[in-house]
Amino acid sequence: MNDVNLWEIALAGVGMVLIAVGASVGWKMISHTEWKWFWIGAGLWAAAVTVKLVIGLLMNAAVLGWLKEHLPYAGFIAGSGLFIGIESSACEIGLTIVAVAVWRQFSREAGRAIAIGVGAGAIEAFLLGAVAIVSVAVAASGLAVGEEIWKALAENQQKMQLAWLIGPLERALALLVHASSRALVLLGFGHSRPGMVFGGLAIFTVVDGIAGAAIVVSKTHRDLSPW
Repeated sequence: MNDVNLWEIALAGVGMVLIAVGASVGWKMISHTEWKWFWIGAGLWAAAVTVKLVIGLLMNAAVLGWLKEHLPYAGFIAGSGLFIGIESSACEIGLTIVAVAVWRQFSREAGRAIAIGVGAGAIEAFLLGAVAIVSVAVAASGLAVGEEIWKALAENQQKMQLAWLIGPLERALALLVHASSRALVLLGFGHSRPGMVFGGLAIFTVVDGIAGAAIVVSKTHRDLSPW
């Protein structure tokens, strides 16, 4: 079990948690927004991810399989990324649009709208960081399931340099996407600015589409570095 550095993985988990806490506390101090708006963002994220998970289980395998069968490899990767990006944006940003259509107070001022986006990104970063920390604890426990987790961690760690930095950096970028796209949509909808709404949808679609395409590529190129 000497082929994996658990401290490095634990550091990545702690970094993601600190990104979540630091972003939330930082925006709270800057904007003086009530904490409830951060929690509303976290709740919207949880609801959207639940919907996205159900839709993904029902559709993704069939759609990606059809694309793989009918398109050349480059088209398959591009089409898969586009599909995943649209699906993700429709769930996460779509639910945000529904929420602001029902509760117009979400769009009353920029600090509040950004807080909702920060809350969505922060809860995601916090949970992923917590999972990384728990995985390290289980891997070091000596249990049978810990050995399996240890092997998976070792395989992933071999692919990357500076592994401890990937998670926090990725979460910081993702949190900025959550905050910017949701704030654009909330404020654009509330102030009748369709260009802002489209911009928020476009940002989320493009970023999640690129991430989705990278995941599809990694399934056939297992030595691909996350960097």
